[in-house]
Amino acid sequence: MKKFSLVLVLFLVVALGGVTWAFPPEIPPVEFEVEVGPWATVEITNPPLLKIMDGSASGTTSAHATITTNTPWRISIYESRVAEEASINNWFYFEHYLGGTRITGGNPGGGIGGYGVLKAGVHDLRMDLTVKSTHQIAGFPRPQEWHTLLAGKYRSTVTLTIAAAE
Repeated sequence: MKKFSLVLVLFLVVALGGVTWAFPPEIPPVEFEVEVGPWATVEITNPPLLKIMDGSASGTTSAHATITTNTPWRISIYESRVAEEASINNWFYFEHYLGGTRITGGNPGGGIGGYGVLKAGVHDLRMDLTVKSTHQIAGFPRPQEWHTLLAGKYRSTVTLTIAAAE
């Protein structure tokens, strides 16, 4: 009887142990995924009209932009010419500042493509259009006389392109 009891106890331990191993059933973990796409917002103020009415042929007008991104990014800036004639276009000079650092400058009709890789966050961009003899800006000995900037209305369009850096 002792042998039978011992065998029965061993059998019950093994049988019940197997049940314990099989229960509860294995539950797979639940995984969550979130994908956040690259995004940018740009807020721009238009520059005020620059009126030169005193024969000085000089002045500056500025536009400001706030660029906010959630990813590293690049900026491209292009300006249209103010006039086809170099003698007029050379009176105008653009300078662009990103976070207070000058990133490009020159007569309208140029620009910069794909500047740097900038960090995600909030960035300030200032665009200055200066009217002044380019000869004077470049430090040439004989700047143009004010009367060579003919009376009229002049325009230039600045195109900004913001792209995620890869």
